[in-house]
Parts: sequence; structure tokens; C-alpha cells
Amino acid sequence: MNVYPEFPEHRLKDPKRQAELLVYRELQKSDAPGVAIYEARPDYQCKELDYFVPLTGVGRYGIQVKGGDYRTEKGAWYLATPGGEERKDSPLKQAWDSTMGMHDFLQEHITGNRNPFIVPVIVFPDMKPDKDIEACAMQAGVRILFGADNLVERLVELAGACNFFYPPTAAEVAEEVELLMPGLGNPVPEETEVPATPPDLQPRHFIIQHAGTVNVELLMPGPGNPVPEETEVPATPLDLQPLHFIIQHADSVNVYITLGGPEPPQQDSPSVE
Repeated sequence: MNVYPEFPEHRLKDPKRQAELLVYRELQKSDAPGVAIYEARPDYQCKELDYFVPLTGVGRYGIQVKGGDYRTEKGAWYLATPGGEERKDSPLKQAWDSTMGMHDFLQEHITGNRNPFIVPVIVFPDMKPDKDIEACAMQAGVRILFGADNLVERLVELAGACNFFYPPTAAEVAEEVELLMPGLGNPVPEETEVPATPPDLQPRHFIIQHAGTVNVELLMPGPGNPVPEETEVPATPLDLQPLHFIIQHADSVNVYITLGGPEPPQQDSPSVE
């Protein structure tokens, strides 16, 4: 199964991330038809899921991973640490809230009239079955898996008890993944031909959004474009010459690109804070 994005390299040896890494690798080992998205968060109003796993023909799962040894008593949750037990927020509420946030987002944005039912699941990779935790989870409507072995196979087994009346089709999984990670759900087919660029290139405007820092280096074949006298431009092979760009806004970047056309009109460059 494909898992996106790649597990961050700097977390590979982080002791606090080993449970997530174990689940990541278990998902990767499976050949079940589906996709897993690591740290899935549809928008900033929703709480993050450690994994969103839609399985074609099976169901959807919202997974939270909890490493270490937990116990619950009278509604309170505790994690064993070298310095003693540490009080923790309820992982059941976290799993429920993050899964429902994902459900509501998908239902608002998907096409058609369907309910993207998602089962909230907590995986305790380091624990053996605990009856008290299982009882609390049943009341909260959350499924519990102890250990990470054969994880996907066990998720599939859960489907029979989770009322997946309309399991997602491959097309529905692709649409939902596309909403969460644009470009993954509907990749461009390899056989798609890119039309040739016309010879009479004219000025175009492009807007780069969602940019904290933008580095722009544009080199195109064709006749050279005027460069300000005070700008030193190193020689480029094959008559590749720099193009013009103008930054107009602080919160977005407008790039004016001249491709073999006339010199761009003179504009006052506003200050960028």
C-alpha cells in the first residue's frame, strides 16, 4: 500500500515517533487496495489524524497511534513513564473528534450524495489487550487494536462489525485522496501529451500562492531580454537568458514573465515587507 507523504527522515530515530513509524511500515507492507495518508488534516479547524486509511471495497479508517503503556481508571487516562505515571487526555476523545472532523470535511466536499463513513481506531503498538480500555472504547464508539502486527488484515476484519454498507470504490478513494493531497488522487496519465509551445510567445502573468519564501530562477531559450545595468548576469550556455519577474505583494507573489516577447512595461516596484 502506498503511504503519503514519506516518513520524515529526522523522525526515524526519534523515540517519541517509533510507534508511528512502526504503523507506517506495517501499512507499507500491505498489498491491500487503498492508500494511507500520514498526519492527515483536511484544514486547520480539524484535529489531525495520525493516519487516514481508505481501503477500496472495504471501508475508511481514522487512526490515532499511542505508543507506550496506557491504563484507564474512572475515566482518567495514565501513561507509564520512567518517572512514574503521567496523566493524559483521553485518546478516545481525540480519536473521535479527529475522525469526525475528517468525515465532515469529506462530506462537504465530495461529489454525489454519499456518507463517507469513517471508523475511529486507536492502535496501541506496545500494549497487550486491556479489558478496561476495550470497555471504555466500546462505549465511546472507538475501535481498539493492540500491537501492530498484520495491521491492515485486522482493519479489514473490523469492517464486518462496523456497518460499512457502502464501502468506497476506487474512484471515491481517489477523489477523497485528491481533496487531502492534490495531485495524488488523480495523477496525470503517463500517455498524456503536452502540447507544443507556440513560437510567438507573449507575456503572461503567473501567481505563486502559499509561499513563505520563494526562490525564482527562470531560464528559457530565445533572444535575450533587457536586464537592468546594475544587475550582473553570468553567461549562460545555449543562449539561455534570464527573464523578468516583479514581486508585487507581500502575501503572494506575482511573477511577470516575458518569453521571447517585448520588454515588459515599466512598473513602480512596491515595497515588500
